[in-house]
Amino acid sequence: MAAGATYVPLASTTLSSDTGSVTFSSISSSYTDLVIIMSVQGNTGGTAQGSNTNFLRFNGDTASNYGATRMYGATSSSSVQYGMFSNATSMHIGNGYESLTANTTFTPHIINIFNYANTAVNKSVIARANTTYSSDIRAAINIGAWRSTSAVTSVTIYTDSTGGYRTGSTFALYGIAAA
Repeated sequence: MAAGATYVPLASTTLSSDTGSVTFSSISSSYTDLVIIMSVQGNTGGTAQGSNTNFLRFNGDTASNYGATRMYGATSSSSVQYGMFSNATSMHIGNGYESLTANTTFTPHIINIFNYANTAVNKSVIARANTTYSSDIRAAINIGAWRSTSAVTSVTIYTDSTGGYRTGSTFALYGIAAA
């Protein structure tokens, strides 16, 4: 492994007002992979699966080029929930009930984007999140793909929460110098 920092900070933002989306643009192709670390809270509470969902898009692509599989578990239940999304217009990276709730907790997420600058392969993503919802601890993982060999030059993260992400939510983009 090369000497020096592995995670190179590229951009970050802390929301000063409620916002529905955050975009990182003009992303350099100088790294092997990208990592987004965010700590978010929706402006409406999610009490049913499917509310306050987090999504990701690359390069403004809104065509049906995304797919994802999600899985989550909770301490209140011995079962694991899962879902699959194909031919979608964005990538599912976290469902509100387990990963974006309007309580007093900001939900941490780590999103890995592999081979983002490689123009010979489709792009793959692993997104992880966990939160406490009431007294329940929930963990989620989403594995996704963007069916495009284009280099990723911008990433937009957004929520379907009616009020968007709350003030104080943070988003940081890192380049991986040597994976």
